[in-house]
Amino acid sequence: MDAERALLAECRARIKAENGLEAHCWLSPWILESMATPSLLAETGYAYTLNWRRDEQVTPKATSGGK
Repeated sequence: MDAERALLAECRARIKAENGLEAHCWLSPWILESMATPSLLAETGYAYTLNWRRDEQVTPKATSGGK
């Protein structure tokens, strides 16, 4: 879980450093994620994930930090 958290934070920091923009969404490599990914995404500042195919419908997800 710590390695996944570090990867998510590192990716956000790299995007910000490279182009000055904040990353708000995430797409996991191979669209794979752990059971902790949704909470870690929220914790590290991502607003949504593209991992779940939901016919382009917004689907709120409860995480350890809230929705």
